[in-house]
Amino acid sequence: SLMPLPPFTQMAQPFAKVPPPLPGNVWLIFSFPESGLGFLTAEMFPRIPQEREPWDALWPQRVADRRARFVRTIFEKALAAVADCHDAGVAHGSISPASITGAPFDQRDPRRLIIQLQDFGFSTQLPGVEPKRRSELIRDDLYALAYAYLQLLFSSLTTSPNEDDGVFTPASGMIYDQETLRDIFERKFKMDFKGAGRDWAYQREEWEHVCKELDGPDDTQEGWKLLHAMINCRGAASRSKGG
Repeated sequence: SLMPLPPFTQMAQPFAKVPPPLPGNVWLIFSFPESGLGFLTAEMFPRIPQEREPWDALWPQRVADRRARFVRTIFEKALAAVADCHDAGVAHGSISPASITGAPFDQRDPRRLIIQLQDFGFSTQLPGVEPKRRSELIRDDLYALAYAYLQLLFSSLTTSPNEDDGVFTPASGMIYDQETLRDIFERKFKMDFKGAGRDWAYQREEWEHVCKELDGPDDTQEGWKLLHAMINCRGAASRSKGG
């Protein structure tokens, strides 16, 4: 009698007659996380329940620091992934928290985090693109990644009172979309992250941990400066062309 087909063969059968991708198409090869649970998008991270340490109730600031460090790691590894794409000659074209995937999303150990990019439907292959347009595409990716980071920061670190145990907890349901953040920082504060935007954010008690993370441990405001540079990079290119 015939042996039953293994699951992966059964899954592949419907695609047996599908022609292979054309030469020059972008191929994505994903590694599978050790947990076996698959990758989740960074957009999902703020709502993922996290394990607590026994001493969290005594030092709630450590919970905020741990969460901020993990969000920073997501951004750093996403930035490295975008740089790898550019080095490989591909501009992503639609970066958002939904196109950044990762595992495991355990904020206690950011060293284990693996970050990958998906959703390359609007990508552009850079070889052959004229230099001016190539620069614009790369700057567009940096601009989009900055807002992805900003969205992740505000959605993960905005707080609400927890009167039961005094432990830092993200505000339930406070998920900030990029359009809201653009309205705040671009239309209201004219993309001034280092000045008026930062000053206004500090007046909001629920954004205390966001502001502390962007200020950095030595209050050098490095996070604000980085966001300011990334989000203004497209305008900087326009100004330089205009003289």
